[in-house]
Amino acid sequence: MKNILKSRNNRLYLLSVITDNFGSALMAFVLPLMVLDITKNGIHLSIISVIQTLPFLVLGLPAGAITDKFDVKKILIFSDLIRLISYLVFATAIALHLTTECIIFVIYAVSLVVSVTNTLNTVSEITFVSFLVEKKQR
Repeated sequence: MKNILKSRNNRLYLLSVITDNFGSALMAFVLPLMVLDITKNGIHLSIISVIQTLPFLVLGLPAGAITDKFDVKKILIFSDLIRLISYLVFATAIALHLTTECIIFVIYAVSLVVSVTNTLNTVSEITFVSFLVEKKQR
């Protein structure tokens, strides 16, 4: 582990993974609570929970195949960019004081997009770790 942390790029990558995963976990926690607060209905909470969980269950294995076919770094960057755009759309919807129905729709859409890109990102992160270790260390 000490050898991995010697490189500045590896330290920056690990720091970005920590902050990225923390932010994703925080949003996965907050969005269902926002839906529950807005609607006061447990059905919507259940729907958003399914939206957040189902893509990982369905796309987990295909995401591994996709990761093997493409450049892992590009997948990581692309998935982070898509999530950033999704969060900006969500923030814009909140700032514009849209109707409750529109806000709920935006939360559902953002949750779905973020969940799909989180699946790609998680699988890519697992694959990318092997690039951090030099061949002589394996």
